[in-house]
Amino acid sequence: RKTIDWRIRINYFSYLKEINDHDISATLGMEWNKRISTSEFSRYEGFPDDYILNTPGDASESVGSSYAEEQTSSIGYFARANYKYKNVNFYLGPYAAFLIGAKRKEEITTNIPLLDVVDVEALIDSSGLGGFGGLTSSFLPESGTESSEKSGRTGLRTFDFGVNVGIGYEMNNLHFNFMYSHGLLDYRDDNKGASKETLKLFRISIAYFFDLSKQETEKSPSFN
Repeated sequence: RKTIDWRIRINYFSYLKEINDHDISATLGMEWNKRISTSEFSRYEGFPDDYILNTPGDASESVGSSYAEEQTSSIGYFARANYKYKNVNFYLGPYAAFLIGAKRKEEITTNIPLLDVVDVEALIDSSGLGGFGGLTSSFLPESGTESSEKSGRTGLRTFDFGVNVGIGYEMNNLHFNFMYSHGLLDYRDDNKGASKETLKLFRISIAYFFDLSKQETEKSPSFN
């Protein structure tokens, strides 16, 4: 599964306390999130045994594949505590999110073993068409694809809450951050007795901060 995550964040409240080399801060804010996830699966049959170490190359045939794309949009609120020692930052805090839109597109391709089941050439020969059997069989499909597209929040939980945790490093104006978000609720409205599946997200960010106040000071006119 591959996921692309877009976020726009607004901080409402910030608090900072500096104690020598230690900084303690807190932030409250809101963010808009757009997430696009894609996944691909292949189905095989005819494995020589039931061992889990079998590879697709061990199978006698491929019976199909599937491709799915999911897009979701949400608005969330978060609270975050930050502890900084020298150039290292540690982040921790809860979040709550509301789903405002969802869209899913799925394509399922199934291999059709028609030529393995029906002797097309013998069937055509018996009809008196002679040698057209090989030509006709070449036009028969070997696979079929079904596509479906669904919009709306049906089947998805519209509310989620969880925990954000992360670590960062500052090197002059260059900042590196690694964040992990862990949802506490099943993202499905009804999992129909299946095992619980929550939203999990890893984020890596690199930011460069420009010191605009320093540039303005250097360009300010002098009246000496």
